[in-house]
Amino acid sequence: MAQVGDKVTVLYEFDGIVDNHELALREGDIVTLTNPDVGEGWWEGQASDGTVGLFPSAYCELVQDNGAVGDAEYDESYAPPEPQETTSYNGDNQQQHEEVYDGGDDDEWEASWGVQNYSAQAPTATSQPVPIASSPAREGSTKKSSESDSPKKNAKNTGLFSSLTGNIFSAFSVTPAESFILGDIKADTSSKPKIHMVLTEDGPMWDNTAQQHFTCTISDPQKASKFSGFKSYITYNITPSHSGKTVSRRYKHFDWLLEQLVKKFNVTIAVPPLPDKQLTGRYEDEFIEGRMHQLQGWLSRMSLHPVISQSEVFQHFLVSKDSEKAWKEGKRKAESDPAVGGAFCTTIVPVTENRMELSTAEQTLQYYSQFTRAMDESLKQIVAHGAAYSRKCQGPLMQEYQKMGQCFGALGDSFAMDKRQNAAPLTEAIKHTGKTYEDIGLMYQEQPKQDWNPLLDGLNEYKGIMACFPTILGNNKSAIDKQREMMRLQLEGKYTEDDVENAKLRAETLSYAVQAEINHMQYYRVGDFAAYMKSFVQQQVVFYQNIVSKLQDTARMYDNLQ
Repeated sequence: MAQVGDKVTVLYEFDGIVDNHELALREGDIVTLTNPDVGEGWWEGQASDGTVGLFPSAYCELVQDNGAVGDAEYDESYAPPEPQETTSYNGDNQQQHEEVYDGGDDDEWEASWGVQNYSAQAPTATSQPVPIASSPAREGSTKKSSESDSPKKNAKNTGLFSSLTGNIFSAFSVTPAESFILGDIKADTSSKPKIHMVLTEDGPMWDNTAQQHFTCTISDPQKASKFSGFKSYITYNITPSHSGKTVSRRYKHFDWLLEQLVKKFNVTIAVPPLPDKQLTGRYEDEFIEGRMHQLQGWLSRMSLHPVISQSEVFQHFLVSKDSEKAWKEGKRKAESDPAVGGAFCTTIVPVTENRMELSTAEQTLQYYSQFTRAMDESLKQIVAHGAAYSRKCQGPLMQEYQKMGQCFGALGDSFAMDKRQNAAPLTEAIKHTGKTYEDIGLMYQEQPKQDWNPLLDGLNEYKGIMACFPTILGNNKSAIDKQREMMRLQLEGKYTEDDVENAKLRAETLSYAVQAEINHMQYYRVGDFAAYMKSFVQQQVVFYQNIVSKLQDTARMYDNLQ
């Protein structure tokens, strides 16, 4: 019996549709189950890149504790849906590491936080499954896996699949966005702060005029331990400018915060992932310094968001330090917050002064989908190239220059055997040339720390943000589709005019919220990328100027030599 947390290995390709909350999987992928009780032969799980979605249980097998693969639950009467030949939009795989959390209930923080099972690489997760049968194009799709005698592969039956997907559609809960559009949110959010938007020349924006602006700094990472040093961890000091009080936090506290923010906001707001967890080298000075810098970037970005920065859970994380009791009360309050997912949307105040036509909402959604997809693809390319070039600088390029320098040095050593006085300057110049090229090799080895690594940190931040938008835009599309469906059903007498008008206002609210979130990203993107690129190019200029200076010094040694 499959359980939450079990890992499965993928046997056959499955090109899921992101808008339907499906995973795109390849043979050999490992997926961690988040909900094995979806029903009708489907599971929900988390892929290696952190995305969460649905996939057919018959396409995979359970990984046993000893690493062996065992049969997954399989219903012989069930024919797995066939992959569709389509391009799914997913963030590229990021290397996953498991951080070893310290156990034990005698630690004040351990007792209050507990050991979290949540992965920090799941910014696009939704708390409820999305109907997978909403795309009729999946019927009759071409199967990519080769046919064999396997009953799972030969269970090909389009008619059965059509019947099955209809059952799945009715069995599944609607998405959080659809629940909001239908007015089916049962949670009482009347006491929660209202979220306002304003219309600007650049489109809707989150209103931050009445909010307290602040910054956060992370400093002084310290290695701490318990159980006589048996278990160790790193703590970071966080000082928010609006309180001026320093609190101590560990990586797993950030992990908990991320989980709460994703659960609360992911329908309309992008919550990027934290830097990767890591098992080895966690206590090396260079890693700790780099991790602190990355956490600083993540926390600063959250502090700049007009909605996230003012949320109760974020403020609790920043300022709670009075007592264990106060911390636990705030933690329980955050985890029981009713205004999460679709219910959060009920706290957003509708924009009534400028109603949005359905066609306008669809056109804007299409534009944003194209932009975010293009930006995501370009970020993947430059991040991949930059990481590869950094490795070359610290490996092949550095070695080539040093080998070149050694060759010139060997030539100089051979010339040193000539003891004539007029030959000495040439010998010295050639030896100096060898030393110069060895120095250039060392410069290449260290240079990524000055240019590529800072640039990649910034690009990876935005790559994490881009990974959130397929879900957000998918929610927007789901809301628009639900509105259109209700308009059609109104003609059949299944909805009243008031029902449709209320749904229209809620759909507009969600569309405005999605636009406000993208405009928020765009506002900071311009300044961020200008700073990234300026720093990168300036460091490149300094680097090559230093190389030119060294070569010019060497070249002058050959002046006036006969």
